Amino acid sequence: MIDVFMATVLFFGSLISLAGVPDLEGARPSDPWSYTLIAAQTLPLAWRRRHPTAVLGIVTFAFMAERGLNYPQSWASFGIVFALYSVGAEIRFKRSRIIAGSVIALSAA
Repeated sequence: MIDVFMATVLFFGSLISLAGVPDLEGARPSDPWSYTLIAAQTLPLAWRRRHPTAVLGIVTFAFMAERGLNYPQSWASFGIVFALYSVGAEIRFKRSRIIAGSVIALSAA
């Protein structure tokens, strides 16, 4: 129940934070695709304890797409932090290090 609440709050907080962002030079304006990427970075967190690896994959893909398409940043970027935490907390240590290390390296690239 707390995961659903957290995902919902992060989703709506991200929408609100995006509404307050001025148009930055070189950044794409918000459109329906940017809102879809925000939803993909936040709403899957409701299932982060049951399917931590799948949630991390979805959130990472949406995060990288948002950054690659040069949309303005919102609070949705925190979704990847929560997803990484869930992988570390819910999966065996050795496997979670490999998964988290791969995601961090991929996001940094």
